[in-house]
Amino acid sequence: MLNFIATQIKNARHYPYTWYVLFAFALFVFNCFIWWQPSILQSFRENRAENRFADFWEKEGAQKFQSVGITPSEQIYQEELVDYLKKYHEKNPPLVPEQRIAQMKTEFREWWETGGKADYILKQGLAPSEELYQQELSKWIKGYTDKLLEYNLFLIPNEGNIQALLTYWLLFPGFFSLLIFIGGFLFTMYFLEKRWGALPAFGIFLGSVILGGVIFSVTLPFSYFDRYADMPFMGGSLSLALLLGAASMERVRFTVPKPIIVTCGIFLFLDMLVNWTVNPNLFGFVTLLTPVFFGSGIILGRKMPPRKKSQKELAQDKLNAVLQKKSGDPIAERKARARAEIDAGLSAANQAEYIIASRLLISGFSALLQEFPLDVEYLKSTASKMVNPNLFLEISSVQWLEWGCTATEKNVPEAAINLLEKALTIEKEESLVRKSLYRIGELRIRYHLKPQEGIKRLEKVIELGDHDILAAQAKKLLEQQTHQ
Repeated sequence: MLNFIATQIKNARHYPYTWYVLFAFALFVFNCFIWWQPSILQSFRENRAENRFADFWEKEGAQKFQSVGITPSEQIYQEELVDYLKKYHEKNPPLVPEQRIAQMKTEFREWWETGGKADYILKQGLAPSEELYQQELSKWIKGYTDKLLEYNLFLIPNEGNIQALLTYWLLFPGFFSLLIFIGGFLFTMYFLEKRWGALPAFGIFLGSVILGGVIFSVTLPFSYFDRYADMPFMGGSLSLALLLGAASMERVRFTVPKPIIVTCGIFLFLDMLVNWTVNPNLFGFVTLLTPVFFGSGIILGRKMPPRKKSQKELAQDKLNAVLQKKSGDPIAERKARARAEIDAGLSAANQAEYIIASRLLISGFSALLQEFPLDVEYLKSTASKMVNPNLFLEISSVQWLEWGCTATEKNVPEAAINLLEKALTIEKEESLVRKSLYRIGELRIRYHLKPQEGIKRLEKVIELGDHDILAAQAKKLLEQQTHQ
C-alpha cells in the first residue's frame, strides 16, 4: 500500500489526475478512521475488561462461591460478568460518540427529574420549561462534542457554525454516500480536467462545496426539513451534482458521448436515492436541492471556456491533421507520426514532464531509426538534443545502447557515439559498460571523430577485463592505431 502511494505521488507531477486519485483515497481513509476507530478501540477495551474478569474469576471469584458451598457454574459466571461490566461501564463511558451522546441524554434526563429541575427553581428562579431543558441539554452535550474532531467539521444549521462551510464536506453520512461520491468525483474529474485544466476543475469543485453549504443553510429554514436543523449536515452530494451536470454538457451541444451522459445520470440517481432512503432525515432536503445543482452544472458546462492546449496536445493535433491529409500514404504517415512524437517528447522534456517525454521519445526515435531512406541530419540533431544532460529522461541504458548499435549499422557514427556515451553514463553492469566503451572507441578511431578519446575508451575496455574476445579486439585496434 505504501509503495502504491509513493508511486502515485511520484507520478502526480506528470499526471494531474493522479492528485484527484490521491485526494479520493485520502478522503476514504479519513472517513473510515472517523467511523470505525472509536468502535475498534471500544471493542478492544471491552475485550480487555472481559479478560481481566476471566483472570479474576479463575484466581479468586470461583473460589469465593466454592467457599460458601455454591458450585461456580457457567450461569453464575455470566451473571457476575454482567454485573462487573455494568460497574465498568459506569466508570468508563462509551468511546463511540453516538452511544456516548445517547447515554448523556439519559443521564441528563434522570438528573433533571431528580433534582436539576428544582435546582433551577430554587437557585436561579427560572421556570423549568421544555425549552430550558433542551437548551441546557444542548450545552451539556456540546461540552462533549466540542472535544471531538468530527463535530468540529460538521455543519449544524441551528448553531450557525460558518467556519464549517469549509470542512463539512470532508465527512460523509454513510459508506454508500462516500462510495458514490468518490466514484462520481473521479469519473467527472477525468473529463473536466481535460476540458478545463486541473486547477480550474478542482477550484470549481471547492467553490461548489462552499456554495452548496451556503445555499443549504439559507434555504433550509423555509422547508419542512427545518425541524431537523439540529442534526449535522455533511457530504458532497450538492457539489457532486454540479460536477455531474458539467460533465454531461459541453459548450458545443451533442458533443458529449451518450455513455458519459448515462453514467452521470446513474450517479445522480444513486446519490439521490441514498439521501432519501438511507441517510438521516436532514438529507431529504439535500435530495430536493440536488436537481437544482445538476442543472447549474449543465449551465456551467455550456458556458465554461476550455483550457489552452499544451505543446504536446498541439503537436498531436498537428500530427492528426497530417495523418488525415496523408491518409493514403502509410510511409508518410509513419514518418509524420515519428516526428510529431519526437517534437512532443522534446517539448514535454523541456517542461520537466520526463515520464511523458520518455514514452514519446522511445516510440518516435525507434521509428526514426527504421526509416528508409534515413533522414541523417534530423537523426543526428535529434540524438544530440536527447542526450542533453539537463534532461532527466527515464530511458534505460539498454535502450540507449540498442539505439547506438542501430545507428552504427545505419552508418551514422555521430549519432551512434552520442547515444552510446549516454548509455555509458547510466549503465552499471560491467559487461554492457565494456561493450559501450568498445563501440565508442571503434567508431571514434574508424571515423576520425576525436580518435584520442577513442583510444582512451579502448584502454578502459582492457583495464576492466583483459582475458576475453572484447579485450583482444580492443588490443588489435590499438595496435593498428599505433602502426599508423
